[in-house]
Amino acid sequence: PALSLVQDPSTFTACVNDFGSDEVFSRNLRTLGNDRDILIAITTSGNSRNIINVLKEARHLNIKTVGFLGGDGGKALEYCDFSFVVPSNSTPRVQEMHITAGHAVLQFAEDKLFEKGFLEISDRK
Repeated sequence: PALSLVQDPSTFTACVNDFGSDEVFSRNLRTLGNDRDILIAITTSGNSRNIINVLKEARHLNIKTVGFLGGDGGKALEYCDFSFVVPSNSTPRVQEMHITAGHAVLQFAEDKLFEKGFLEISDRK
């Protein structure tokens, strides 16, 4: 299963109000994550404090990390096991590439799951 650490708006708002935006993802990962998980972290600058914190928490929990980063990877790069860095400081360009790469990764994963018999898809083209 896959889930977003943002979860629902109520949980997100409560966490930001009570603990601050820097901890919003790491608190949820601490509760929900285990060492068989993979964390995909996305930041256009590579310097978003809440992303750096969740990557550090993942490392503490022995969770593998993949960073979709922009610019030079920023501070987040050192906490990623694997990274896809878009070498641009233009937020729209970085986001466009992250979206495209994300679709490619999901298609690859879906194809592998289908080939291995873990997934059935009706009307597969």
